[in-house]
Amino acid sequence: GGSGGGGKQPKAIFCHVDIIGADFNEQFQSAQGIHPSAFPSTIPVYTGHYHRPHSIEGRIHYVGSQYQVSFGESNQRKSVKILDGSDWSIKGDVEVDLGPRHFTFDASATALHDAT
Repeated sequence: GGSGGGGKQPKAIFCHVDIIGADFNEQFQSAQGIHPSAFPSTIPVYTGHYHRPHSIEGRIHYVGSQYQVSFGESNQRKSVKILDGSDWSIKGDVEVDLGPRHFTFDASATALHDAT
């Protein structure tokens, strides 16, 4: 690695960036941002920016928002990650039941139900 620093390597990277291939939403992936190859392949990466939790290449993890920010997130399960401090790997997650909720429904299905 670079000059100075005594040769210590990071155990994890925490950031808030757009990474090429990240899921913008259920239909679209990001075509702009940092290429996944820019991150070391041997350490986990935890990032924000997109609200739906998901992983890229199994090692770059979007942690997602902790509550539903918009209707685009309706019915999404929200959680926080539990990490092992020795190697920064994901040990689990805890569901978060806080903040605003957004719901969508099919009005035509409701009308059919009410008509019967």
